[in-house]
Amino acid sequence: PNAIAFDMGGTTAKASIIEAGEPSITNEYEFRDGISSPSRFVKGGGYVLKVPTIDIAEVGAGGGSIAWVDAGGLLQVGPESVGSMPGPACYLLGNDRPTVTDANVALGYLNPHSLAGGSLQLDSAASRRAIEQYIGRPLGLDFLDAAHGIRHLANVNMARAIRAVTVERGRDPRELALIAFGGGGPAHAVDVARILGIKKVVAPVMAGVFASAGMLIADVEHDLLRSVNQRFDTISLTTLEHIYASLREEALVVLAAEGYSDDAVSLQLRADIRFIGQSSELQVKFLPADFSPHLIERLQRDYLDAYQRAFGYSSDEPLELVNLRLVAFGHKNNRLQLEHAKISEAGRSEKKAKRPISFFRGQPLSPTPVIDRADVGLDVIKGPVIVEAYDTTIVVPPDATITADRIGNLIIEVNHEN
Repeated sequence: PNAIAFDMGGTTAKASIIEAGEPSITNEYEFRDGISSPSRFVKGGGYVLKVPTIDIAEVGAGGGSIAWVDAGGLLQVGPESVGSMPGPACYLLGNDRPTVTDANVALGYLNPHSLAGGSLQLDSAASRRAIEQYIGRPLGLDFLDAAHGIRHLANVNMARAIRAVTVERGRDPRELALIAFGGGGPAHAVDVARILGIKKVVAPVMAGVFASAGMLIADVEHDLLRSVNQRFDTISLTTLEHIYASLREEALVVLAAEGYSDDAVSLQLRADIRFIGQSSELQVKFLPADFSPHLIERLQRDYLDAYQRAFGYSSDEPLELVNLRLVAFGHKNNRLQLEHAKISEAGRSEKKAKRPISFFRGQPLSPTPVIDRADVGLDVIKGPVIVEAYDTTIVVPPDATITADRIGNLIIEVNHEN
């Protein structure tokens, strides 16, 4: 129920936290140089959107992020990306600059002949040439050390996004599992977990297309808002009930127009609360059934608890209810159920043996077992091992183990003793 969601794609990596089974929500998001994230804590001089959004931090670190050497002679990765066209150097579509994907190919993590079931062929020699030309020779490194440097710097950048939604929110990432998805997430997740002290990594079913699958799973959701701007010592329960009734009527009309009957709708209320004089708020959730003579006192108490968790202290200053929000969910009848998902035998590639891979700087390419995702069962498999699927590659380095749960999620236990 408490986890970090980590998504690495072609151009960016994103992180968010899930608490008590629900994503963290914010009403203020800022796009800025280096990292985009909710701005209720740090104002970075970017572009602020005042809209409800999942509390996500995003950095320019993805498979297509370009590795380069700056004027001071330091290795950099991103934020510029080659995109899907022309793609990494190994795609042979016109780009000769090295990317994170090229580093993974050079180190042996990615199979140049079986990505996307063999439909995407990569040229590992092109990756090596790009790394040597743009990184290795300028920095006096051999191509393996240069490739490790690219991958490690990308991992550090992605760990920064996770810190932004954990440490900077008063949460300890070591107490959370890391759910890794996107095409590149499971290939980097264990290394990112080691940077942060995280002990468990989960590569879910359909990890490479997890965001797309989420669109088929998620309910329709509408956010409606009424401004209140009243101190808690002056607001009445009757006022809140009138606002709720108005929002509820509006929500039911909107969802009915989209084909959802009243019995397919559920409602959740959120109160935006702050201390008098503050410029940002924290949200407190409650349900329509919670309307009672003690609701106002409960909202104040829940806000103070949330403030204590977020900032490590609280106050006895007076509180202000800024907005009352109604979140209306329209529930689909036939949405995709992940617990019923099965690994397709038809999608399995030919039986693999070993591939030369380097897991650490200074380590040469050494034969490492490569298996199919469907071959991972309830028995624990010790690393090093590479697990390949149609939509992603899961890297299990030495001192880590992997197993599957009952529906096919892969669970990696990370050893931090070495």
